[in-house]
Amino acid sequence: MTRDINKNVFDEATKLKLTIFGECFEEWLPVFNYASQTKGIYIFDFFAGSGKDLDNNPGSPLILLDKAKGKERKYCAKTKKEIKFIFNESISKKSKELDENVKQHIEKCKQENNCPDCVYDCRVWNDEF
Repeated sequence: MTRDINKNVFDEATKLKLTIFGECFEEWLPVFNYASQTKGIYIFDFFAGSGKDLDNNPGSPLILLDKAKGKERKYCAKTKKEIKFIFNESISKKSKELDENVKQHIEKCKQENNCPDCVYDCRVWNDEF
């Protein structure tokens, strides 16, 4: 059985991987968001985990949502495209935790930014890959 990285603190290699992942996503999202031929954007994370580690460091789903917002909401406030996030976790317990973590993350973001609703469509699935 493999080690559940969400039940531990992310090690330095995982933190570095997540940092690089987030930076790459932050650079590429505007390319697709502002391209006239792009009608909608679907972002899938098929191995999403529970969304954070034991110390509440964000995992890939929460990093994606933060980066999609952009600094001072520069992306979500100006998006004209339908952007959907689909986070999948095959382990039922972790999927439920992920769903709760995503909902809490979005609620906190809405409160901090005085937004009535999130412009992104976020879904959590519990399917086998």
